[in-house]
Amino acid sequence: MGGNRKAEEWPQNDRIGQSVFLDLLASEDEVHGFPANGQADCATIEIFLETLRQTLKEVRRERPQGHKKAAIFQIEHQRDRLQLYLDDALEIDNFIVDETILYVLCLEKETVRTHFRTLVFFTDGRIIKTRESSNKVMHALFKVVGFSYDFVRNASILVSGKETHCMPYILGKHCYLPLSGPTRKNVSWINLSAIVSYQPLKGEKGVEVHCCKQHTIKIPVRYSYFNEKITQSCQIYYRQDYLIRHFMRQFNYVGATKKSNNERGVLENGFHLQLGHHQKLSLQDHLRIFQVSFAESALRHPALKDNPVADEAVQLLKENLYKELPYLTFQA
Repeated sequence: MGGNRKAEEWPQNDRIGQSVFLDLLASEDEVHGFPANGQADCATIEIFLETLRQTLKEVRRERPQGHKKAAIFQIEHQRDRLQLYLDDALEIDNFIVDETILYVLCLEKETVRTHFRTLVFFTDGRIIKTRESSNKVMHALFKVVGFSYDFVRNASILVSGKETHCMPYILGKHCYLPLSGPTRKNVSWINLSAIVSYQPLKGEKGVEVHCCKQHTIKIPVRYSYFNEKITQSCQIYYRQDYLIRHFMRQFNYVGATKKSNNERGVLENGFHLQLGHHQKLSLQDHLRIFQVSFAESALRHPALKDNPVADEAVQLLKENLYKELPYLTFQA
């Protein structure tokens, strides 16, 4: 092998050392055995490159690979657990909320002593503690989505045909369930889109929820109640999907497919179980429901609170709607 091999003739793996090697050759002083302004022989060049390769291997071994591994949550409403979460959480009062929220835990009725009001768990392993209320955190998310909880709640009541004190927020991939009625108090919220499976806790009241990325949450609600809410959410989710597909056909969109995750959640599984089991709503029916929902949201504005005229108008809207949709049974 000749000692005058050009840099462009070096193997591709050695290219990373080209600039370092050429800098050494151009040096005015003798560096690591290279003669000042001299010509290095072939053996010296090969020794240098081999040393450089070994050094790079050591650096790669010592350097952390990618980002730090995300934490896997095992969330429980227990004082010692909550204290650990508070100790680990990042204190932020104003932060950006997005669909990576896994669980919003309201601390106001928990036994742990703290001046923080809410813990926010994210699917990527982050925890945030904030003085903002849990409902305010969720309303900020709904503002980003573009539809308020009240609007989606009213539409969901009309679509499902059943009004309860605790309605899920279902709007496409944005699916969140309050663990109790959020209209008059702050409550905890769970991201339904992140749920893979769930089962009753053995020997105690509660549900163990298995989520994406191996997170688990033990929530303090009855299994029958939670299962009913999942079923209700699947029904609303299914009818929304049908509506969107109906719209797309009107604009000649053909063959659209939904993006799916590696872990198909309970809403997706429930969606497939709903096929053929529920009365489909026509496009006209959905538009009528949205009209009523907008009207009801306006009539329930705080300025009209406890106004009997507004309450009567809401009732008339519902009666007129359901008169034309006989296959939906409204239960107040």
